[in-house]
Amino acid sequence: MNQKLASLCTDFDIRYLASPSPRYLEKEDSEVFRTVMAIRDGKKLANIELQRSHHLPAVNELKDDFEYLPDALKTKDLEDLINIQIRTDYDKNVDGAFFPIFDLPIGQNAGMRLKWETYIGLVAKFQPTLDKTIWKEKFPYEKLAELQKYSKNLQPDVDNLLGYDQEYFDKTNPISKYIERIEYELDIIISKGYPDYFLVFGDIMSFCRDNEIVINTRGSAAGSLVGLLNSINILDPLMYIIPFERFLNPLRPSPPDIDGDFADDRREEVINYITQKYGKDKVCQIITFGTMLPRAAVRDVGRALGVSYNKCDKLSKLIPIAPQGKKTTFKWAMQTSKELKQVYDRDEEANRIINLAIKIEANYRHASSHAAGLIITPTKTTDYTSLQWDSEHKMIVCQFDMKWVEKIGLVKLDILGIRNLSILGNAIEISQKRHDQKIDLLNIDVHNQKTFELLARGRTMGTFQLSGAVMTKYLVELEPSKVQDLMAMVALYRPGPMASIPDYIKRKKNPNLIKYLVPQMKNWMEASYGIFVYQEDLLLTAIELAGYDWGQADVLRKGMGKKIQEVIEAQHPIFVEGCIQHSSLSPEKAEQIWSLMVPFGAYGFNKAHSSSYGMVAYWTAYMKAIYTVEFMTALMTAEASNLDKIATAIEECKLLGLNVKPPSVNHSFDNFTIEDDKTIRYGLSSVKNLGTDVINYMIQNREEKGDFKTLEDFLSRMSFFQGFNKRSLEALILSGSLDDLGGEVLNKLGLLKV
Repeated sequence: MNQKLASLCTDFDIRYLASPSPRYLEKEDSEVFRTVMAIRDGKKLANIELQRSHHLPAVNELKDDFEYLPDALKTKDLEDLINIQIRTDYDKNVDGAFFPIFDLPIGQNAGMRLKWETYIGLVAKFQPTLDKTIWKEKFPYEKLAELQKYSKNLQPDVDNLLGYDQEYFDKTNPISKYIERIEYELDIIISKGYPDYFLVFGDIMSFCRDNEIVINTRGSAAGSLVGLLNSINILDPLMYIIPFERFLNPLRPSPPDIDGDFADDRREEVINYITQKYGKDKVCQIITFGTMLPRAAVRDVGRALGVSYNKCDKLSKLIPIAPQGKKTTFKWAMQTSKELKQVYDRDEEANRIINLAIKIEANYRHASSHAAGLIITPTKTTDYTSLQWDSEHKMIVCQFDMKWVEKIGLVKLDILGIRNLSILGNAIEISQKRHDQKIDLLNIDVHNQKTFELLARGRTMGTFQLSGAVMTKYLVELEPSKVQDLMAMVALYRPGPMASIPDYIKRKKNPNLIKYLVPQMKNWMEASYGIFVYQEDLLLTAIELAGYDWGQADVLRKGMGKKIQEVIEAQHPIFVEGCIQHSSLSPEKAEQIWSLMVPFGAYGFNKAHSSSYGMVAYWTAYMKAIYTVEFMTALMTAEASNLDKIATAIEECKLLGLNVKPPSVNHSFDNFTIEDDKTIRYGLSSVKNLGTDVINYMIQNREEKGDFKTLEDFLSRMSFFQGFNKRSLEALILSGSLDDLGGEVLNKLGLLKV
């Protein structure tokens, strides 16, 4: 075959090269390769044979293999040319970013379009009785200057702005501050070449809002006012005192990263919109690889070697799980577990398993699509990355994983599905239909006492980020009275900062206990009662006390957050000396502050992320407190397949004064439904072993022919549906769904136990 191909190349004047097809480096690795093949194919290692070695051959070996084609070995001139082309191409792109392009009319540019959209968002935000469409008609793109002039004299409509205290505007006269912040952010965004990215993400989020898909932006991007005014974010960063620089500042070398949360039951709608808007050939999801982790690798290798399951399971469980923030590796496990080391040294079979497992550790085991990652390229996706089908053959994914996507300059968009947002969306839909009123989560009363009382009573089931047993205990002790309390609890409820929760609660209840390490820290830590709660507390401490700039502060944050010891050690004297020189602190005081910052920095959340999650937590609690029956109905519908959660939800309903009636063939629908303000009817989809097709036929039959009158009537009418069988009938009987047809059902069918 090779000789024939070489002959064709000669005929068409095409150069050809000898090329090996290696699967591993050294000849000795053949057993490891066979092991991987055995794991992949579900076979025993003894049954895997190789026809030849697949190692990387040396030059002399390659010459021997291709002795019959000497021209294939004349590579010097091509080698130089190929390497130069590849390296040059890579160097051109490595420092750049390929942003998706927002389609603009002729005469517009992305920077000015983003500015126009932002100012439209400003007037629509503070005068909410008119939506953006009307404002755009009043101030089209060509009248941007007039729009900016109008904005300077904008009077907030305080009567219709439920998320603000009236005094907030009276005391601070903030419009000039908002415009100042807008211009500051836009200057950075435009100068760094990011306006297309904001326009694209704003367009996606606007589609969601227009179609009542509940969304949120997590991470530091939630601290952007431009993001808020372009429908990307949910928080006012000036009101909640969130700095923009944690997300983007002139010294940040990498592109911004906006991560979106979407109602998981409508995520596909969002992806379909993106695909249709920007083109199938420019949109794809990102591949992700499952790797051979130590415990699983031991089980896989043991299975391939034919070792008993029990022995492999016991050996696997000897490998300790690394603490949060540290990776479990064989090297770490051997150093940590004496028992594992002893078994490795004494048991020959265990020794062989572990030695093979060590060699395949961290290798890719399988590929799938990333839960959130998606890319939009400026031109065809194939101009930037190779593609493939995902493992289920349902979607196209790029062959670079998330880490490498960013390295080659592609910008990742996070489209993550969140169950709680689906529950929120469904609760709002039900509530709006029942009460014939619009519910706008971005403009609700954030001081609602009924909501805070609900949380203080511990009725947290179904609320976002607040429903765990320990968190609930702390909330009961805290008795939250403002959204900022929830934001702080989201940030503090982590392994390191959690130790500060009792002190936070005490200081909230007794302001006399509030103290600051140095008086200046009150300027940025007053809202957190002088306790390190957010990453920004750490960053601002470095900036204000030690004279860091935002770039230097970010180096400090990353070093602490990733526990990079050499960075922490290098920053220690810089911070201490900075405090002495910049703020005239004593070395002892500087060391005291440093000692508190290091452990906190390893786990701290940024304020924007915690605040956006805290606001979503408030939304869920608000809906549960104000629209209780609607919220619990939506919650149980979302958890229909999880019978344990349904049982817990029924108990919660009792504590909330609601009654959940049992399933009924005459009254239930597929989902849980509301019968009145205090009553929810159990959904048939939660009845175990009852198929969707049976449920649909039953409901359709009932709607067309009326309620089922008797058991005989029910069986007669359902007998026409082939999918209805003994298993379906037993499910209905045991769930009580047939009780409406008389109490003798079990007896009539001969199932009554005597």
